[in-house]
Amino acid sequence: MIYHNKKIETYFIDGIEYYKSNHRMVYNKEFHGRHGKNWSIKELSYLCKMRPYMSWKNLSMALERTQSTCMNKYNELKKNNKIDFYKNI
Repeated sequence: MIYHNKKIETYFIDGIEYYKSNHRMVYNKEFHGRHGKNWSIKELSYLCKMRPYMSWKNLSMALERTQSTCMNKYNELKKNNKIDFYKNI
């Protein structure tokens, strides 16, 4: 296994830390209170219904999860053809 000692670079805007590589917010327990918890049907429905109208950043704030988590969950649902199912709940 190869280990890299590469430091992940971040920056701050208005006291909020972001990754330089993708400009996403770094995990912050104040903003991401649902991080690591199971997804409810209500949350999955909201994610699928609102994705066409909201940015990943705004969705992540509304769902209290990181942008990466929201993107990964949406892509998982899309791969399994579940988007329309949750949109219609």
